[in-house]
Amino acid sequence: MGDSMLKFIDTRRLRNGTNKKLAVKTFPGAKVDDMIHYVKPTLKKPPKEVIIHVGTNDISTKSPTEIIKSISALGEAIMTEDPAIDLTFSEVVLRNDDKGFVKLVNDRLDSLCTK
Repeated sequence: MGDSMLKFIDTRRLRNGTNKKLAVKTFPGAKVDDMIHYVKPTLKKPPKEVIIHVGTNDISTKSPTEIIKSISALGEAIMTEDPAIDLTFSEVVLRNDDKGFVKLVNDRLDSLCTK
């Protein structure tokens, strides 16, 4: 689940060759702080794994430190709801943004996820 960068994911192709249930939930315009509220309904039907894509819409208004702090809070909220979930964060996608800025965010996100 995540922002509109996921809108063209074909769930049938992604699911092809597996027998797992899969859903892609897109929240256009969502910022990291918004996702704390958007994930709650999904977590009520406890998934085994959640992949989150966020941060793209925060680039123009937050610093890399603020974005990572928000992503960390989102991860903590998800793990508090269900510690058994296998949680994955994808990197922030580069659009027409500053490459150096996005690389810095993704480097910090990598460090956060490694912890």
